[in-house]
Amino acid sequence: MTSFGRTHLYGGFIDIARKQWLSIQASIEKLPELREKLSQLTGDDANYFEYNEIDPIELEINSSCCIIIVMSALAAEGYIYDYAARNLSDSFVDDIEKLDIVSKWVFIHQLVTGKRFPKDGKAYQLLKQLVSDRNYLAHSKSAPALVYDEKNNDWSLGSKANRMREFSESLFDKAKNALSAIDELSLVIENLDPNEQASFHLSSPVGKWKAKDKYG
Repeated sequence: MTSFGRTHLYGGFIDIARKQWLSIQASIEKLPELREKLSQLTGDDANYFEYNEIDPIELEINSSCCIIIVMSALAAEGYIYDYAARNLSDSFVDDIEKLDIVSKWVFIHQLVTGKRFPKDGKAYQLLKQLVSDRNYLAHSKSAPALVYDEKNNDWSLGSKANRMREFSESLFDKAKNALSAIDELSLVIENLDPNEQASFHLSSPVGKWKAKDKYG
């Protein structure tokens, strides 16, 4: 059977992620004025204002961050399948489907180009972090909020609950790193394979973004 061209979804995934980043920037711009108004209120008025005006925006930002992380990871996975299928074959990629995403990026590019993927570089570390963050979201589990510490005879935040809190508090940085991972990977791919227009494949209608310019 012969075929012409290929179709994929990862372009849409990265488009969603980048548009969510723009949405975050617009939301962030609203916060300073709202917090200034909040500082002038007290008591129930302050609580009401924070609950109705600030909390929804912060929730929207966190939601967008989660979307960026998941969509960026899906784009990274979708792209590496497409790259391998174009250069090797669909059947070959299917045979290595059980490899994790990071291993696929290292193995496939080395197999196609004969060059070692730079595991000591920024792109590799960002990809590992992206996959880890995506897995944390995709496989999240509930945890006890408080646990009793017999040694101190007191209740404290459980370690897993504390991990959730830390993860939530760092969502903005994780989303920024997710998009940076995509851009850094594009640069590495084009260095390994000059014939591959990775920055085009992983760009978006909202514009091509370079990590060093947008996320530094």
